[in-house]
Amino acid sequence: MQLTAHGKVPLCPGQRMFSTQIVRMTKLTFLLVFIASLQVGARSIGQTMTASFKNTSLGEVFKEVEKQTGFTFVFSRVQMEKAGKITASFKGAALQQVLKEIFKDQPFTYQLSDKFIVVQQRSAAGLSASLTTMLAPPDVIKGKVTDESGKPVAGASVVVKGTMMQTFTNDQGEFTLKNISTEATLIISAINIETREVPLKGRSEITLVTKAKIYALEDISVGNLNYGYGTISKERAAGAFGQVTAKEMQETPTIGVVPRLEGLVPGLKVDARNNKLQIRTINGFTTVGSEPLVVIDGFPQIPVGDVQSLTKIQSSVSTNNALLSYINPNDIETITFLKDASATSIWGSKGANGVIVIETKKGRKNKASVSFSTNIGVSRPADLNKLNWMSSAQYIDLEQELVDKSFITDPLAFGTPSVYTPNNSEASEWMYKYKRGTISLAERDAQLARLASYDSKQQVKDYMMQNAVAQQYNLSVSGGGDNNTYYISAGYTNDKPVFKNNSAKSANFTANFTSDLIKNKLTFRTGINYQYAVSKSNDATANALSALTSGLRPYDLLVDESGNSIKREILMRPELTAGYVAKGYLPFTYSALDELNYTIPTGKENRIRLNTGFTYKVTEWLNAEIAGSFQNYSQNLSTIGDLNSYDTRRRINYFTSVGTNNKLAYGIPVGAIYTMNESNGYDYNGRAQLNFNKRFKGDHQVVALAAAEVRETYSKGYGTTRYGYDPATNTAGTVNPTVATMTMWGWTEQIGNPVSGITENKSRYLSYLGNFSYIYKDKYIFTGSARFDDNTFFGLERSKRAKPFWSAGFRWNALKENFMRDVKLLNDLSVRLSLGTAGAVPLAGNNIPIIAIFGVDSRTQQPYGSIQSPANQQLGWELTKTLNAGINFAILNSRIKGTFDIYKKWSNGIAVSLPYNATYGWSNVYFNSGNLRSHGLEFGITGEIIRKKDWSWSSTLNFSYGTNKVTDSRFVNNSSTLVPSSSQPLDGMPMGSLFAYKWAGLDATGQTQIYDKNKNIIKSTSGLPSTFTRDDLQNVGVSVAPYYGGYFNSVRYKSFELGVRISYYFGHSFFRPSVDNYPTYTGYTGVLGRLKDIADRWKNPGDEAKTNVPGLSNITFNSLNRYRYSDIMVEKADNIRLQQVSLSYSFPERLLPRNAFKSLSVNASARNLGLIWTANKKGLDPEYLSTGNYSALPPATNFVFGLNASF
Repeated sequence: MQLTAHGKVPLCPGQRMFSTQIVRMTKLTFLLVFIASLQVGARSIGQTMTASFKNTSLGEVFKEVEKQTGFTFVFSRVQMEKAGKITASFKGAALQQVLKEIFKDQPFTYQLSDKFIVVQQRSAAGLSASLTTMLAPPDVIKGKVTDESGKPVAGASVVVKGTMMQTFTNDQGEFTLKNISTEATLIISAINIETREVPLKGRSEITLVTKAKIYALEDISVGNLNYGYGTISKERAAGAFGQVTAKEMQETPTIGVVPRLEGLVPGLKVDARNNKLQIRTINGFTTVGSEPLVVIDGFPQIPVGDVQSLTKIQSSVSTNNALLSYINPNDIETITFLKDASATSIWGSKGANGVIVIETKKGRKNKASVSFSTNIGVSRPADLNKLNWMSSAQYIDLEQELVDKSFITDPLAFGTPSVYTPNNSEASEWMYKYKRGTISLAERDAQLARLASYDSKQQVKDYMMQNAVAQQYNLSVSGGGDNNTYYISAGYTNDKPVFKNNSAKSANFTANFTSDLIKNKLTFRTGINYQYAVSKSNDATANALSALTSGLRPYDLLVDESGNSIKREILMRPELTAGYVAKGYLPFTYSALDELNYTIPTGKENRIRLNTGFTYKVTEWLNAEIAGSFQNYSQNLSTIGDLNSYDTRRRINYFTSVGTNNKLAYGIPVGAIYTMNESNGYDYNGRAQLNFNKRFKGDHQVVALAAAEVRETYSKGYGTTRYGYDPATNTAGTVNPTVATMTMWGWTEQIGNPVSGITENKSRYLSYLGNFSYIYKDKYIFTGSARFDDNTFFGLERSKRAKPFWSAGFRWNALKENFMRDVKLLNDLSVRLSLGTAGAVPLAGNNIPIIAIFGVDSRTQQPYGSIQSPANQQLGWELTKTLNAGINFAILNSRIKGTFDIYKKWSNGIAVSLPYNATYGWSNVYFNSGNLRSHGLEFGITGEIIRKKDWSWSSTLNFSYGTNKVTDSRFVNNSSTLVPSSSQPLDGMPMGSLFAYKWAGLDATGQTQIYDKNKNIIKSTSGLPSTFTRDDLQNVGVSVAPYYGGYFNSVRYKSFELGVRISYYFGHSFFRPSVDNYPTYTGYTGVLGRLKDIADRWKNPGDEAKTNVPGLSNITFNSLNRYRYSDIMVEKADNIRLQQVSLSYSFPERLLPRNAFKSLSVNASARNLGLIWTANKKGLDPEYLSTGNYSALPPATNFVFGLNASF
């Protein structure tokens, strides 16, 4: 943009103060000009110019200088009238030399300020003429905005920087601002012109000649939306987008990316517990394969198997174990979420579930910066009392009833111990000792009282858990020269969770470079990312708190009074194992505490991502691009089962026998068992692309791209097991997997193949795509896109494999209309409409037969197998059509702004397993025959409640609603098998529908009764009649929240900023956990259920009036199952939770050591603060249901302290 101006010099009142003030202001101005000159001088190095002028007007010379250097001239019309002609020639001349030459015979001089060259009158006193206006009173500022052809720019926004004052240009491009200082700076912007900040420099009347804004496809800017193949400005987007910036990402200091996104984007559902993201509603009958496509720097992230992942959770204890992030959150510039077909269709077969486009940081020209940040988070283990266990006394009471009613039997009832007695309890053993007559009643009661006083949870916390510590460190260097940019970063994370001997460490390196060559016609860019990660996951603690055979009862302690670990027999009786141990067998005992050190699965992972590309500027409106990406990963999971570990001892013992010489014969070599699982894969992608961007006659602009793309993905995995491994010598023994080996029980078995099967997958894609936009007067924007995909995954028929995907969109920037210009309340109003298709690859079925190999036949010594699934060449894409309508708005000087979208989706061709003629060998085969309809709405609104110099308060509310319905009459399913499953498709019902039995109370024997649709009682002693259908069940809602979102507040006072983040989920239901591992048969063994509800079970006639928990007497599976899935067990899952409270402080520049820091800030956050409100009366957390397992507990409150500095 070039600026012309002429000014009048107003009189200055208060002349008695003038001399003092003018001296001060002169000194200040001189200092500022001197500093600015140094900065501009530094930036001007390397600014050169080649041109020849002969009797050329000064205005034309200015235009050429601007074109070659990027600087902008600021001058008045009066100055141009007085300017002389220029005759000069330059070849590779520095900017300062050029300016000195063209100004040497002019009646004025110049001043460099940032990227502006301000033309000023020469003054005999040596001061700028504008100095005389520095103390000018507020004045009336008049101006006019035109384009380069002199045509007025109507509707342009004119804002006084640092204030809330704003106006707009009229049809003639004119504007007026009153009571504005002539030293103010104006910000001029519009959809069709470049946004610039213009210092008035004492002028009160200006004319702005602006440059047209070109919507560059390749520009990277937070103000633009990145869709993977380029960027578009927010003002031109016809589709439904959401965006999260680097600043918003930094406000949540977690190691992983996924938790940082919760509630931030309307339509984005975050399942932090299971590490999953979902955009809007699912498009199939299962959540498997419903994940959105992840694109990093223009190319899809490499999948592991069929799944992309931003974050990896170690082990199965999801909410409380270590995290690995596959991308460094500090390297992210923006994350753009493509939600409708207009945005996603260009990604074709992968875009139906939405697209997440991640753009990593790049350097900035002439702006060098070094940044360092660190976060350290600490948290205690979650409160084990929230496990909702029975007390030890209540658990012993349950065991006593089981013994009395013969649900469990005396393992020595027949004089010799039973072979298997899984986890025989200490309490029941004292009960049986009394029954056998070996101890008195008083001794039994004393021992039971002793056990009742114990609490195993406390010892688990003391000996097997620790305070969690998560560390993050990041260092980056960025900058560039006139023709290049660079961004280099390194990051390190170390996550130690609450479980001892568990951890996840990772180191990341990222480097992004760009270079402009051949006079800026050719741009070369390169991106490198490498990650190395090491993780350890020991499940001993989680197993101790589980209901597995190795689980602890409420009274089972880990150590005795002397601090020695307690070892228990968890599979067989000690009377039986003692004899084997005496013969030389390894001990059969188990100690959860010892297992912490004996078996530690260790994972190692390497990932590399390389991007490169060339963009050649053919003309001002056309460029050609060639780009490619290569990604590779390798994973190694190794487990060394120490000889002392329980699983190793048990396996060696099992294949050990006593020979005729009474010596032990080992079928498996004695030593550790070393298991290794390897997987690796690569992904390469090549793309050729043309980008077209041209404005015609001012009112018309066409932006388009066309591209061809090839891609190949490959993965391979295998595993081996080595017996008798010695870590000291790195040697192992050998076994013969095909020979039957004698076991400790006297029969023979094959040990099994120590080498697992090899899995290998390769897919290839070929795509042609195009995108087109037509913009008329910057008010009406028409968009379209098409993509043609071919994939080797499907059948041989090309008509099934190769499918086109398309979209069309329209945007109306209503505020540009003449009839809207006088509506001062509105600052933005645009309407969007789009329709299009996208696809998804069905993960079920194959176009070739899949053969499963089972091993070697003992008679023929040849491998044998079977066809696991048949070749199905009829499979094709799962297609989804989406219609979206949206509105963007801003009011009250943009203090309130927001978006609103409503959508509808039609999903067809969903792969479904349907009955098939069993005589062909398969009773079910997958076909593209399922149909699903979805709809929803979402909005996000942000309000700046307070916007002052020292105070500000902004508030954001994001809301999403989405539901679906199966529209396929073949899925009527009128049977009673709908309880408790919520995964079956039902015609006319949403996916995830929950059904429950209608509760009719307990009968006089303490067993469950239910109603049918006619209020007839069905007892648990009888099965459901054949007439019992879906109508006899109660539809109690859905298992997935249809309403969800976030509410965020940020309050700033000077350099302090307080942030509060809240998320909410409404409209879903759940079955309240009540009883698990509840005996329903005689001879029950193992760990019993520990939930408190079991203590409230029916025991005596009359109890049915005060409890709904069935009693042990007369218990049946029907009784228990109908109770657990009855409507009285259904709770509302609506909840509001406090995610985070944070406080940060940014040190003012005056407090920072000179020449040491550009910026410095510190912050503290408290995360996972729990529920604010929940709809269920019992206060249960619906997102983390207590099933008696630690993995069901919500993560403990985490306190994070951080520092950010730039140099």
